[in-house]
Amino acid sequence: MGAKEIGFRIRGIDVVYNVKRQKVYSLGKDGPLKPIDGKIKLQILVDRASLEVFGNDGLLSMSSCMLPEDDNKSLGLFCNGGQANVLKMGVWELNSAWNK
Repeated sequence: MGAKEIGFRIRGIDVVYNVKRQKVYSLGKDGPLKPIDGKIKLQILVDRASLEVFGNDGLLSMSSCMLPEDDNKSLGLFCNGGQANVLKMGVWELNSAWNK
């Protein structure tokens, strides 16, 4: 049976896609995201104080301020109420633009 929700936990902050409602939720915000050919595409950008979520190549755009704990660099993937397939996933850490 298919998942009811699939999500990412990034630095302790959840970005969740609800399959039935066809919505993305994060940091008190939500936005519609309908599957295309039965699939959704998410791009999630995170920096020190912001989280941006783009869905299906820009059909959804959500930006939020956040203040995660400095030492929390965790990243997780979760699924509720069934199974889901992740067809492709990439994670990149960028160097700081600020001189250290």
